[in-house]
Amino acid sequence: MSESKTISYAIKYRVHKLSDNEFVLIPEELEEGLSDGVSFCTNDVNIPILRNKNSLTHRYVAYNIKYTEDLEKIYDYDENTDFLGQVFYGDNENSVLYCKTSDDGDLKIYDVNFDRYKNNGPRHAIYQYDKNGEPMVTLNREAIDYIISGKDKDEIKRRLEFYKKEISKFSENEKDGVVRIDTINDKITLMDERLGKKEMDSLINEVQKNVNINLNNNIAIGNPNVSFIGLRDAIKKNVFGHDKEINIIAKRLYRNHIAGPNRKIKSVLIIGPTGTGKTETVKSAARYLGVPYVRVNTSDLVPTGIVGPKIGDYLLELYLQSGKKKEIAEKSLFFLDEYEKLGNLDVKSQVKASLLTFNEGEKIMVSNLTSNMIFDTSRLNRVYGGVFEKVEELYRKIGYESGDVEEKKQQLTGPEIKKAIIKAKYFSAEDMGRIRTFVRFGHLDKETRVDILKNAGGSDLLDTILGFKQDFGVDIEVNDDFIYSFLETVPENEGIRDMGAYLDIVFDKVEDILCEVPKSTYKKLVLTKDTVDNNSNFKLY
Repeated sequence: MSESKTISYAIKYRVHKLSDNEFVLIPEELEEGLSDGVSFCTNDVNIPILRNKNSLTHRYVAYNIKYTEDLEKIYDYDENTDFLGQVFYGDNENSVLYCKTSDDGDLKIYDVNFDRYKNNGPRHAIYQYDKNGEPMVTLNREAIDYIISGKDKDEIKRRLEFYKKEISKFSENEKDGVVRIDTINDKITLMDERLGKKEMDSLINEVQKNVNINLNNNIAIGNPNVSFIGLRDAIKKNVFGHDKEINIIAKRLYRNHIAGPNRKIKSVLIIGPTGTGKTETVKSAARYLGVPYVRVNTSDLVPTGIVGPKIGDYLLELYLQSGKKKEIAEKSLFFLDEYEKLGNLDVKSQVKASLLTFNEGEKIMVSNLTSNMIFDTSRLNRVYGGVFEKVEELYRKIGYESGDVEEKKQQLTGPEIKKAIIKAKYFSAEDMGRIRTFVRFGHLDKETRVDILKNAGGSDLLDTILGFKQDFGVDIEVNDDFIYSFLETVPENEGIRDMGAYLDIVFDKVEDILCEVPKSTYKKLVLTKDTVDNNSNFKLY
């Protein structure tokens, strides 16, 4: 147990500004890493922790940080901590954080779940402080009946533990001035005397208008009137250099999404080097379609009977993301990444056998910690991804020289990609027969990488420019000479996701200066190609 203390999870929130003193934080994804008290540090990025008003100047913040042992206690389950992290995220994904700040820097945080205002039944609980200042809960008759109606003593205990846990959470809110919480069927209907129903209704209307939350399904939506063109363009805003391939993928995912109940859903396989946009393609599609999404590292899956992540765990995660609406969860977008690592691995033979049921779209029994449910996978929009390095090696051996390899592979048809995978002995023809659409993302050329840095939604350069403006009050001026020179320092085989580490080197010296002076001491930073060669060579005004 002591080792698990070193691992923690946090929810990454996107900051949306409503006014100078009001912010809404939208949950984006679960992050695994460590907290240093100021930032939540993952393998890829340091995310500022939501601590004060200044935290809200960043595009993203981390909040709801939990150690694995904390989750084990909360859920009374210690077999698979990765799974617990996803369950924890599922419990919080349908909530946003409403933040109010004052001119002197005070920060109040309110957890707002849009399902809370639906009166789902008569079970009431009121959390408040007694005359001695101790937290307490008052239950009505229906709530007590609910507790004692458990099928056995373990279930009754779990229901009592829930209210005990909620009292602790209520007590933790004391520092934020929360004096009373009313719930109906465990959903908050009133929280804090200063944030009454009128304010909450106003907030909900504002959030709907500004951040497009679907209150009926409890999931974020990009466009309720989906179309092929809308899906294609939504992907192309974030993924560059693969227009033809994105067109093919968007058509397949769109037709799967609108398919009627008697239609067979057809899967997609995307191969190509790391960092070329495979994962971002699937994430962008899920955001636009407004469906739950999960990415599975296929090489981490373990057979039944062994502790570790299983397909059923991820199906449960989709169920939780959907607000426990199975009909929505069963139309989710499911991404099996690093799929090639199942090939030629005898130790994974049992996993491959269990995936056969999943790939065929069969019904799967899923455990949700307290009970079981049947999950129909026939409606899932499946995407498989991986590098498939031996496919490239194979084509080098059959006569394409290095100068022509990339051009040839960019032109491979779906059937050619399928044959190459089978010939490289990753999977059998029978395995590949279950996938309909095959595409390949090739290495990104320099012009595309320039375009990504200047225009892509997830551009590390644009994020850095925004961060300097928010943190230091400094506008950054760069030109194409700087961008081209910078790309010369990044190896061509490095993916676009790796550029951030190289940018950190370029900005290191000027960041040292700006961190030591008051905000807005300087107004402008000019970077040139000489800054790339010598990161002390810049101009501050």
